[in-house]
Amino acid sequence: MKKRFLSLLCVLALCLGLLPTTALAKGEDAPNTLWVGEIQITASGYWKTDTNGKLTDGDKNNYNVYYDGNGTLTLNNATIQGRGTINEADPIDYGIYAASTSGQSVALTINLIGSNTVNGYGGIKVMSCFYGAMSVREKSAHGGTYTREHEYVNKAIGYIKSNYGYPIQVSDLARYIGIDRTYLYRIFFASESMSPKQYLMQVRINAAKKMLLSGAYTVGETALSCGFSDASSFCSRFKRCTGMTPKAFILNSRSSSQSSVEGE
Repeated sequence: MKKRFLSLLCVLALCLGLLPTTALAKGEDAPNTLWVGEIQITASGYWKTDTNGKLTDGDKNNYNVYYDGNGTLTLNNATIQGRGTINEADPIDYGIYAASTSGQSVALTINLIGSNTVNGYGGIKVMSCFYGAMSVREKSAHGGTYTREHEYVNKAIGYIKSNYGYPIQVSDLARYIGIDRTYLYRIFFASESMSPKQYLMQVRINAAKKMLLSGAYTVGETALSCGFSDASSFCSRFKRCTGMTPKAFILNSRSSSQSSVEGE
């Protein structure tokens, strides 16, 4: 397993406006693993760099890099180059470049909302994680190419999945990406066969289903957590999308589960 880890380049870059590239400090472990195509991204603490912004601790398998975007950060054979300007009032959008086991480039983007404090890791709130990955699977899905339009759509999807619990609008997506709303609608529909608004509602309803089936949340709590203004509007939309009310959905799911158990 260790050799497998060593064969992978695991990079997680977060953008902090107050922490310079050359002042990364050792911090607490924060295990968090995600697979993107052939890449294993693992957050497992962070370590001090040299004056050139290079991680030199070869004994560590996984790195969690806090990067302020000033200049270029190099990790082994991968280069992380900041894009954009630090703005604490808005999400920070930077590019991250890694290499897969087959040597193919993989671009990842992380959206970070939060701020750094003297306590380091504990002062960071990550609202969005990984999206816009140019994996082999995605390249295949898009005919072997990855265009700017695909990047825009992936950024929109990432934003939706990370913020569906908030009252976001399509105009917020367009503003976040930095493109015209009509253009976003066109390229999004061409890629996903639905509008951004329809996709947002699909994400909200799917999240609501999981919360309802967990049995840990009321209908009202589920509604507010999934971006609906109140339980009434949630129930109306849920029935329109699924053909049943939230309570009927729960009862139907329980009945189906019970029938499956009895049939075994």
